[in-house]
Amino acid sequence: MTEYAASFMANGKGMLVLDDYAAASVTAPPWPGLSFERYSELIMRSTRLSPYLSTVIVSRDTVLAGAARPHKIGLGVRMTLPAGRAPGDLRGRLATMASHGVTLAEWRANLPLAKIPRGGVHTDAATLAEGAAASLAEGITPLLTVAMPDLESHSQGVTHAATANALTAVSAALASAGIDPAAALLRVNMIVPGSTNPTQPDPIDVAQSTVAVLSESIDPALGGVVLLSGGQHIDQACQNLRAIAQVAHDRSSPWPITFGFTRATVMASLDVPEAKDEQAVHGALVDACERAFESASGSATCAAP
Repeated sequence: MTEYAASFMANGKGMLVLDDYAAASVTAPPWPGLSFERYSELIMRSTRLSPYLSTVIVSRDTVLAGAARPHKIGLGVRMTLPAGRAPGDLRGRLATMASHGVTLAEWRANLPLAKIPRGGVHTDAATLAEGAAASLAEGITPLLTVAMPDLESHSQGVTHAATANALTAVSAALASAGIDPAAALLRVNMIVPGSTNPTQPDPIDVAQSTVAVLSESIDPALGGVVLLSGGQHIDQACQNLRAIAQVAHDRSSPWPITFGFTRATVMASLDVPEAKDEQAVHGALVDACERAFESASGSATCAAP
């Protein structure tokens, strides 16, 4: 399983996550006529994304509906822990996903803001560890997503502290569950302030803060780090990603880094000229993924030999 995890991070290729953020972006104006199902189909049938992506991650319903497999790209699935599940239910769901060709399972367990105690952790680390263990038992690589709550005006320091606390808790939960960190991947936010905070750091500051948090909070043996765009425009997300990859390389960081953008790439694909059509959308998406790949490609040298 450690080799499987490493294969997702090879050559700086990234991941595209077709989640609720992607669906909301596609179906919002000025694209009321483009359904999310049709948008997803364009991606799954694309022959131009494989140089830049290792995996496309979709919903369980999409997998069960028998959607086309992405061209020369791995198929991932977004998973949640069902309430009131019986022992074995979770592994049964994952076994079904494996039978449909799924090789990676993304897990999220962010707590609602109202349920986060003051100074507490915003991620249910035990749930992520349970999902990781069940995935590995079925031969599926786990991708654990830890996303900073969108508080809009919060400072970079708040992001740093909250993310470090969450990652420390996740690392401890994985260790407690006896999970080999080299067989798991982490998807996490960059250390940036909220979008409405008046102080927005430059890419080098973002890079130094992000690498510092990762270094102090995650196991050196972790299989790899996949960075969220966190609502950033593709230009800013790529600038920050490039700087993070460079700082990680300069510091000989032990884990490879790549991108797992959603909104940055999806919004870029919809930002096309007046004569809008599906080919233009597809072409703009390919361009956005290529830009992200080029920004992250230097991070492949960060991987441990």
